[in-house]
Amino acid sequence: MYKYLCFVVLGIIIFLLYNRKDSFSVGIPDQAIINRLFADINVFLDESNKNDSETFESIRTYLSGLSDDDFDRLITSLDTPEKKLQYFLDCRRYKSLKLLRGVPRNYGIKDLYSYYTNTTLTKEDLEDFGIIFSEIIWSSPNEQYLVYEQILNTELTPQQKIELTSRFAQSGNSKPDYAINKISNNTKIYYFFEVVDLYNRGHIYEKIFLRGRIHLEKTDLLMLTIFPIGYSLGNHFFSILANNNLVIENISLFNPGSKVSYRRLYHLSVTLKTEGGFSVNGNFTIFRPDIDTARRLYGDLYDQLDSIPLTEWDHNKKTLFLMSIDVDDMQEIIEMMEEDEENILEEYIEAEPDKIKEIIDKINTLNPSVECAAVDTD
Repeated sequence: MYKYLCFVVLGIIIFLLYNRKDSFSVGIPDQAIINRLFADINVFLDESNKNDSETFESIRTYLSGLSDDDFDRLITSLDTPEKKLQYFLDCRRYKSLKLLRGVPRNYGIKDLYSYYTNTTLTKEDLEDFGIIFSEIIWSSPNEQYLVYEQILNTELTPQQKIELTSRFAQSGNSKPDYAINKISNNTKIYYFFEVVDLYNRGHIYEKIFLRGRIHLEKTDLLMLTIFPIGYSLGNHFFSILANNNLVIENISLFNPGSKVSYRRLYHLSVTLKTEGGFSVNGNFTIFRPDIDTARRLYGDLYDQLDSIPLTEWDHNKKTLFLMSIDVDDMQEIIEMMEEDEENILEEYIEAEPDKIKEIIDKINTLNPSVECAAVDTD
């Protein structure tokens, strides 16, 4: 009997040792294994000398070498099947984000992981902090995205604000102290949520997760934060606001990265709904920039139009024209203008007569003038 037990124990030991190369594990909690797997992947993300393509390929190779059990642990922990490998590219993107409340910092696996496992703040969490929302709710057509207004008399204590900011930061929000407290009776704060279906032991239940906040004073945008970036969540947010006739004329805060994002939103705001935009007829919706904002967003292009006789320019025509240009074309125009400081817009107009004619036709239909110069298509 004793010899028999020895053979059994020896067999188990050999079995465990043999299966270690296949990441077999006994008695180790799944979360510990998952943490180790993410730590391995984080090594690839920390290799800053690699570009995204090389990083992605390294991660693909790593994943292909995992056992089925470990791969399943890793993927099921992400909670959303269609986001499997894209998750790791997003982690790579977040490596470039710095500064959290003035302290230099890199965003790693943990910050983005909170989104995929849906551990970010919920509407219920915010209400526990004392945030009071309006009864009126705006939503996307499919009701997946919701917008609530913060009630005017809501005022967080300093300690509540510190705790809430900390929770935002833990969620990977790069602007955790943005749009929390109202400043005056003229300001409005809107909270943007996503309704997510979660699964637990065969049952489906909904949770409403925070994805962004915006702080407005009349038609001025004071502060905005959307998390996570790269998922067109801002498009959904501003589409809802546009459908409810909100107007933004001035944007207080600009940085080089945000200008690109705002120009995309500006373009969507005058793009037809049938083409994925916010507009019914191609006219202004949520964004109607004043002169200063247009100049800050489009640089010298705003003034360059004065020397190009496509129509009788006024402020509305100038901004509608610039906002209607394809976003990728606009980005290229901006970059060339910043490098050469020439009238690049004129060259673009000559190179793209069909696109320009379509824009001018729209402008002259929406804003008829006495005489409109024809576009030279030669």
